[in-house]
Amino acid sequence: MPLLVSRTDSRAIRVGFDGIAAADFSVPSLTSVSPDNREIARTAMSLLLNRIDAPDSLREG
Repeated sequence: MPLLVSRTDSRAIRVGFDGIAAADFSVPSLTSVSPDNREIARTAMSLLLNRIDAPDSLREG
């Protein structure tokens, strides 16, 4: 499970990115999100194809 861990005020904050149901029962608590993988893939492919079509368009001179 991919996990993002951050510390604030001596407490660990844990965020999972897989939407597991067990997050509801975790101690300490775990926030779990379920990203839209299809939308992420669509956006990534669009950005890649745009970069292939115009490789210099995003570079700063």
